[in-house]
Amino acid sequence: MKKYIIFSFILIALLGYNLLFWHNIVLGLFLLVIYLYYYGRRLGIIALPNFNNFWHCLLGPLLLLAGLSISGSIIYYAYALTDNIIIAILCLFPLAIIPYCQIKKRDIETWESGELEPVPLVEPKVDPVNFWSWIIIAGDLLLFSYLFTHSITDAVRSPWIFISYKFFTTFFVLNAILIIYLKKTKSSLHSLLTIFIHVSLMLSIALIIYVPGFGFDPVLHRAAEEYIYKFGAIIPKTPYYIGQYILVVMLSKITGISLFFIDKILLILLEAIYIPILIFIALRHGLDWQRDQARLGSIIFFALPFSQMIATTPQALANFFSLATILFGLTYLNTALIKWWVLVVLTATTLFIHPLAGLPIAFYCLILFVLKWRTKQNTKIFMQILSEIFIFILFAFSIFIVPFIFVNFLNANFHWPTLVQIQASLPPLPTPRLGQPLSIIFTPLYYFNYFLLLLVLFIGVVGFIKLFKDKINKNIALLLLLGFIIFYINSLTLKYTLDFANIGQAEQGQYAERLYYFSFYLLFPLVIVGVFSILKTLKLYGENTRRFSTLFIALGGALLLTASLYISYPAVDNYAYSHYINTSTTDIQAVHQIDENANGEPYIVLSNISFSAASIQEFGFKKYFTTTQGEIFYYALPTGSPMYHYFEKMSYMEANKQTMQEAMDLAGVKIGYFVLNDYWDSFKKAKPEAEASSDEHWVINNKIWVFKYKR
Repeated sequence: MKKYIIFSFILIALLGYNLLFWHNIVLGLFLLVIYLYYYGRRLGIIALPNFNNFWHCLLGPLLLLAGLSISGSIIYYAYALTDNIIIAILCLFPLAIIPYCQIKKRDIETWESGELEPVPLVEPKVDPVNFWSWIIIAGDLLLFSYLFTHSITDAVRSPWIFISYKFFTTFFVLNAILIIYLKKTKSSLHSLLTIFIHVSLMLSIALIIYVPGFGFDPVLHRAAEEYIYKFGAIIPKTPYYIGQYILVVMLSKITGISLFFIDKILLILLEAIYIPILIFIALRHGLDWQRDQARLGSIIFFALPFSQMIATTPQALANFFSLATILFGLTYLNTALIKWWVLVVLTATTLFIHPLAGLPIAFYCLILFVLKWRTKQNTKIFMQILSEIFIFILFAFSIFIVPFIFVNFLNANFHWPTLVQIQASLPPLPTPRLGQPLSIIFTPLYYFNYFLLLLVLFIGVVGFIKLFKDKINKNIALLLLLGFIIFYINSLTLKYTLDFANIGQAEQGQYAERLYYFSFYLLFPLVIVGVFSILKTLKLYGENTRRFSTLFIALGGALLLTASLYISYPAVDNYAYSHYINTSTTDIQAVHQIDENANGEPYIVLSNISFSAASIQEFGFKKYFTTTQGEIFYYALPTGSPMYHYFEKMSYMEANKQTMQEAMDLAGVKIGYFVLNDYWDSFKKAKPEAEASSDEHWVINNKIWVFKYKR
């Protein structure tokens, strides 16, 4: 006890002193790693007592980060997130261990791990197959280097514009080698390291290519995080996104690393480390699969396009914790290897990060707990019937929970769907863009992507039938099916029956679409079961398969992973013309010039959302105007705001002084700016109109035209 208290006191004191005074990045990062390892390992032993020490050291820190997010969020709502509060939060878990050890009569200084699923750090006999893992790692590092040399600061529609076909050829070959290696190796450590580096590469394309940052939403959330970093709280306090904000701010303050960098890398790092591992554990112990199948399953997951997993946002981070809950839940349902509170902690974290994403997973967990309870009541008919009633009630409430919250608490408008609306929302078959020919590469790629979800449904049904016939795995099949239906129906209801205030028409269905695509992740375990069932039926997988079968699986899997990588990022090709354009360094330069030009006077800016994002990144939520139409931001955001309506009017109807004066009258200002980027589709039409009607204008890097209007 004495050693533990002294060590904990010194560690927390150093963390606190560095946070308050030294601000040393190397020291802060080193101390954080020690904190996560030392206390995370103990938390891992409590949560997964039967597993080997390696898994405690790896999975414990995830639960510890979740605990920091939860405790920080609770204290934030009660008070604020100051430096002293962060130090107090860091003390919570070390202090909580003391009464736990007293109650459990456990030696606080020596914690013994279990022996399940050992991962020796030094293998007694080197596996010759591991030579191929070093080839894969070397290839991945080469591709990382290639990406860093092709990073950009300009506004572009796709990262692939600057990437050679040789990148995809190399990636395809590495995929094939990886699949063969994972099937043959017996080394757990090498395989996990290889998968981590390979998955990191897949998820990091946008992170590396887009130097100023990728995505519009991350910019908004980073501005909120910056405000909390500086002032401790945002007033009024809303029940959204705080779980992410708290975690990012705490990690940035503890380590001294910039909040911008922590925010950009957090999600990708968590996904690359934990998603393959959690899939491996779920398949290995939840479904009792062999190690080679479980390892292959952990990489095949990324054959599903992962565009929602490449940038840190509350929705994406909540999806990660939801996925962790689902995968831990499979092992919990079929074994006694995981404590129930692990699922509660992960679900609570999801709720604090994004309540609307957390509610469906909370109902999913409740159904999971009822199914677990039902397995213990095999001989009690009344209890079996009661459990089925509970499941039905929970399921009935859960399938409409998200639309219910939107309508009753978030001012969404409900309407009954129409046949015309449904027909209009159905995606058309892929066709080449105007003037573009059919392509031997892109035509099959986009047709495959078009039918991919139907293929996932079909293979998922095969997997469901396979598991449902198995008495041991029947509950897992039922749980995953119910979870899929919960997310799927919520997404369809959002898409077809709700309209959201202050959101442009183009963004109306975005949240429903995110929920829709996440629903298919619940089918993934069923899909994996279905894939291996089909392969074994065709005698392409098993103990006595020929080399041709292994090569066929490797090449097929490599092709799927390569296609998924391409589809997961914005593209410009024969079929696709991405409307996403990143914020550029020229945008950042322009917003500073506008602010300096205004000379301290209040002003408004009519611009596209990528340009407006630069202002938020640089100045945060600097200025709002109180108007007859409510609070209005001084840039044209959000897309449903009056300011964005005026931007569209200037861009597409006529860039004249009258329209700008209407916007200035609404905000009550005497200066207004109209900004045109050279990539905007109405640039050639609006530019001469604005030049004729504005009081003055200037050009920045021959890419951005700024037009100033005065009363």
